[in-house]
Amino acid sequence: MIFIALVGVLALGALFGGIIGVIATGDWAYTIVWAVAMSVFVLCVVLAVLMALQGGSRVLGRRQVVVGGVLVVVAAVVTLIPAYGSLTRIGTDQSFLTGAYQQDAVDQIAKVVGNHDLIDVDFYDSYVIVEAPTRPGARTTDDYQYRYGRAERLGPELIQPQDTRVAVYDGRTVDFSLIPKLIKDAERRAKITSPTTLHVSVMQPLDAKAGQPPTINVNVEDAYHQAFVQYSPKGKYLSELGSAFTRG
Repeated sequence: MIFIALVGVLALGALFGGIIGVIATGDWAYTIVWAVAMSVFVLCVVLAVLMALQGGSRVLGRRQVVVGGVLVVVAAVVTLIPAYGSLTRIGTDQSFLTGAYQQDAVDQIAKVVGNHDLIDVDFYDSYVIVEAPTRPGARTTDDYQYRYGRAERLGPELIQPQDTRVAVYDGRTVDFSLIPKLIKDAERRAKITSPTTLHVSVMQPLDAKAGQPPTINVNVEDAYHQAFVQYSPKGKYLSELGSAFTRG
């Protein structure tokens, strides 16, 4: 019976911690940290209350609560500091397609990469994926991600480029903050008002030569039409392709 009660208390704490972790960061690893810390904290509080009711040492009970509280503070520091960037944006549009944080996401990833030498940058609603050299000047590439307010290396890119020297470009030449504006422009050109798919990538054309500037590629689709619109690094319209432009 005691074992069941113990498991129940730990589960209750883990539930509270899991909820806090999801709200604070949305990251599964940090959510686990919160779940463990809160489960121990709740257990300490319950034990302290039981000791007080049974006439036990109040000092010992207080120490248990303090230990549990310290664990919660540690969890808060571990999770909230990395998520600080996301927390400061609460109440704003945090989408990396329609919001205003594309440039910051790329700059944060560049810090992990070691410079702004990039090969492909893909923007999705809640995260950004970048393919870049494993280290500055390397012939191999890795994937990097910006999500939940922090940038990290994910690991080797599944399909390695034949020549990184041709595929790489200087990300500092691209105005990533233009992406929301370019999406609206692509929707206007394609006459798509209710898109079901939005995706933006920034990379060099397949027939690129070393040093050639990349293009900002906006892919927008609805239930019936597709549109692919290309722009220069500074947002100048270049070309369009897709069924949205051939409709009758």
